[in-house]
Amino acid sequence: QNNWYEDDNGNGVLSLSGNEYTPRSAYGVAPAVKVYTDVAPPSTVDFVCTVTLVDWAGGDAATTADVTVDSVLYPDVALTGTGSVRTCTIPALAAGSHVVTVKPLKALSESKTGSTPQAFSTQCGDTNDDNKIDDLDFLSVIGNFGSTDPVLKLIGDGNGDDKTDDLDFLNVIGKFATSGT
Repeated sequence: QNNWYEDDNGNGVLSLSGNEYTPRSAYGVAPAVKVYTDVAPPSTVDFVCTVTLVDWAGGDAATTADVTVDSVLYPDVALTGTGSVRTCTIPALAAGSHVVTVKPLKALSESKTGSTPQAFSTQCGDTNDDNKIDDLDFLSVIGNFGSTDPVLKLIGDGNGDDKTDDLDFLNVIGKFATSGT
């Protein structure tokens, strides 16, 4: 007899004829709340997101994104790839449609509903990561413009090139009063 158990988040464990429970998710398993007897476990997929960082000037520098899937936050997910086009993967989600929000570091979030794979296009320039480009980002760029201090020059850097310069200024002015979805 095969028993399939799910926790509140849909993470599952499978018991095969009394063997120990084996985690099906890399994120751990909470106490079982649903039991399915003599059925196959639900199918899972690795959810792949392609993220285009609009106005990214940081070249191949590594960056991360907070990814939310159906209200579950996956913080600091690595965005891999080169240039402004990156990918990330959330493993072992239930097959089917999901509400996914991607919020890269120093960029606005974008949300989509659908199945894997999904393509996102996020706007860089959110220097303080509050998911909007506003007066605080403008002040951050102006206050740190041209700084050579290793920390201060990064505060106003909204495009990933490790400096606060005219590109950051133009980026914030061009996207002023926008926010993530």
